[in-house]
Amino acid sequence: MISGIPLPPGLDLERLSAAGTTRDRYQLGARVAGTIACAWIGRWVDARAAGDAAAAQRVVDALASSRQWPVLLAMESEGDYPKVLWEYAAAVAGDGTLVAGKRVTVAESYEAALCS
Repeated sequence: MISGIPLPPGLDLERLSAAGTTRDRYQLGARVAGTIACAWIGRWVDARAAGDAAAAQRVVDALASSRQWPVLLAMESEGDYPKVLWEYAAAVAGDGTLVAGKRVTVAESYEAALCS
C-alpha cells in the first residue's frame, strides 16, 4: 500500500503492523495513508513553527502528490477519507486553514481528522 507514496524521513513503518486490526481494506488504506500523511503534516507544523520554509515546502510537495497515491485512488469510490486528506494537502499548500463547519487550522485539527 505504500507504493507510490513519498515517505517522510524517519517514519517508523513498524507502527502500521503494530497498530490493532482493521475490518477491511478501506480501513487499512486509511491507516496506511493517514500514518504517512500525519507524519508529513507533523513535520509541516514543526517547520512552520521554526520558520523553516524549505522544510515546509518539502511537505507541501509530498502531500501534493497524494492526488496520485494509488491507495487513495483505490479508496476514492468507497468513502470520503481520500477527499479529507486532499483537503488537508490543499490547506498545507495554502494558508493552513480549512472550513470544517467552522474555520480551523491544520495544526489544531489534523490529528483528529486523519491520524489513526
